Amino acid sequence: MRLNGEQYDWWTSLKHGGLLIAPGKLQQYFPADIEPLSRRQAEQLRRDLTRFVPGDSQSLAFLLDTVLEEALGLDRRLWFKGNQVGTEWSQKAITGETIRPRRVWVDAHEHAFPVFVEKEISRIGVGRGRRTTSRVVEWLRKAEQKLALLTNGRQWRIIHAGADYDAWVESDADQWFVEGQPGAQVDALRLLLNPATLGTDSAESVPLLWTAIQASRQGQAELSAELGERVRRAVELLVRESREAIADAQATTAFSNNDLYIAASRLIMRCVIILFAEARDLLPRDNITYHASYGLQGLREQLDRRAGGHAQERLRHSYAAWPRLLALFRLMHDGSLHEALPIPV
Repeated sequence: MRLNGEQYDWWTSLKHGGLLIAPGKLQQYFPADIEPLSRRQAEQLRRDLTRFVPGDSQSLAFLLDTVLEEALGLDRRLWFKGNQVGTEWSQKAITGETIRPRRVWVDAHEHAFPVFVEKEISRIGVGRGRRTTSRVVEWLRKAEQKLALLTNGRQWRIIHAGADYDAWVESDADQWFVEGQPGAQVDALRLLLNPATLGTDSAESVPLLWTAIQASRQGQAELSAELGERVRRAVELLVRESREAIADAQATTAFSNNDLYIAASRLIMRCVIILFAEARDLLPRDNITYHASYGLQGLREQLDRRAGGHAQERLRHSYAAWPRLLALFRLMHDGSLHEALPIPV
């Protein structure tokens, strides 16, 4: 893990939507790494993940037990499951349907951590999965709870909802094992969701995870400075890694270093703005065509899956992302009138 002020590897391995925890707050509230799972725990997690069949209730229940109780260390005696989750945990949605978590962990001081399970959806936050996410956010606001976990067995999304905003981070089970061992995304879940971050030693104390989120919301100016620094580093990385193409272009076209820096800055800022728009649903992330063929977050997910934890080796000679990025820019500039992909100019 890097300890020089940059974000931790386990944190950057996750997918992000909105501001859950500012990178500058990670060192203040979370360790850089964690002791690995025991061999028994790692084998049990691998076994139940391999046996998991999307849509199958029994295999999903086994996986939930292993992740929540074994990997995260949340005492099984403090869980309410299925019919044990009482009506006091139910909330009426705007549509009239009842929303209730599948499981709830409650510590000795009444700090609760609800878990929502949707085995029928293939992707959380996309297509039909977008409605499921909205229902969890609605439940959090009505129940006056701050955090919940939503999973379909493959995706594990930690959701926070404020009065007028929401944010999340998500772990993808397809990325849990790297070279046969539990990877950064497993570490991330264990560091974010454990008895020490979700519970406290007294009823008056605030759980650590919620404290970190509150501090992040209050540190917007700090986040802006961090974003500016990251944009600068991204521009430098883009120019450095494109040096051969730049040298070829300079042989036929006259341009200054200032022109080059401005062009690289514009390219990075386009990506920043598009990611922001997708996180705020200003662009149709829930549209399968957009997400799979144009969207920037969708592209990141595809590259992550293709890399399989070996991005430098497996993606070094892959060039398909660049024409897709250009197609996304053209889509933003020209818009689309097609009924399957309505995008304003």
